[in-house]
Amino acid sequence: MISALFFARFRPKSLLIWLLAALVLGAGAVAAYLPSPLEQLRFLRGEMPELFTVLGFVGDSNLPAFVLSALYGLLLPILANMQAVSLGRHLLARPLADGRLAQLLAAPHARASVLLLHFLALAVWVVLTQAACLAGQMLSAVLLFPVADLAALSQLTIGFIPTALLLSAFCCLLALVSPSEARYARRARLLLALMLILAMAGRLSGWTRLRLFSVWSLFDGRSLAFGAGGWGLAGLAGGLTLVCLAAALLYFQQREL
Repeated sequence: MISALFFARFRPKSLLIWLLAALVLGAGAVAAYLPSPLEQLRFLRGEMPELFTVLGFVGDSNLPAFVLSALYGLLLPILANMQAVSLGRHLLARPLADGRLAQLLAAPHARASVLLLHFLALAVWVVLTQAACLAGQMLSAVLLFPVADLAALSQLTIGFIPTALLLSAFCCLLALVSPSEARYARRARLLLALMLILAMAGRLSGWTRLRLFSVWSLFDGRSLAFGAGGWGLAGLAGGLTLVCLAAALLYFQQREL
């Protein structure tokens, strides 16, 4: 029964949309390293250096550095934010509002088992999405840049997953403590947008401390791309995800449905 509940958490059409979006983003980020679009980006960067700094453009000395700039500076964090809000609504906020979660517990299923199942489904959604993004990068790199450092691209994806999981876990916790689905959506969008804005502003000289107040400070893309570490912060993001899970379990045990 629990396994059936797990697979019921997936909507094939919705999941396919997320996977296709991630695949296209990954492939497009690598394809943009071709000479013509790269030359245009370099020109724009020379004209608007502050804007490109805010957008997270760290350089284009090699393909991993360029992908870090073009994909992980803004586009993939936006996708992760959107998915986190959507997963919190789909897995918990809406089932809480329409009574489906109460029906599950009346089956009966232990509260901890039901919530852990939802977190597992959340993790699978996030990992599949990031895997699709990596697949797009790999496919494009193999076709266009046969000597590209594929290991570095893989390290970026693996290091990004814990932060994406933390965002989604936080949104699920927020869905549990919010009094309604609409209020959850407003709070989640506002808080995640604020986190991204702080991370972007923290890239400017004199504003670097702002980044410390953002969850995105836990993704050290430069170190991951250049093989200089970054795994400690990724591990911290994983630990905070477990903290969110523990807090959700404690609250869910007390909540009236």
